[in-house]
Amino acid sequence: MSPAPDGATPDVLLRPARPDDLDWVVARHGELYEQEYDWDARFEALVAEVVAAYAAEHDSVREAAWVAELDGRRAGCVFCVTKDDTTAQLRLLLVEPFARGLGIGAAWSTSACGSREVPATTPSSCGPTTCWCRRGGSTKRRASN
Repeated sequence: MSPAPDGATPDVLLRPARPDDLDWVVARHGELYEQEYDWDARFEALVAEVVAAYAAEHDSVREAAWVAELDGRRAGCVFCVTKDDTTAQLRLLLVEPFARGLGIGAAWSTSACGSREVPATTPSSCGPTTCWCRRGGSTKRRASN
């Protein structure tokens, strides 16, 4: 796959999350964080709580969730939620290992939440997210696992 002249990957599609994506978001977070960080089912349960709250209560005018697809295959997700009147917060950012380095995170940082300040709260062990936050101009905050 060759990048487009502007550095974007032509086969990556960023689309709004559909109801059938929500189970995938929970499952993939649980699987990848267990594989990459040795986290247990408590993390997957936390992700399930966040996704359930978003599905039940999100403000459709100010909040959204997106899924990245690469050649028709889910490649990542991110949820943009309201933290306060002027700040959005990215949650549940995940990029599949096969899609890392293709600019998905950078695309989300420029399109997902507009010009609002966007802190990305990530566990301290998540190195790739740190790089994405710096490139995208986001404010990274650490959370404990």
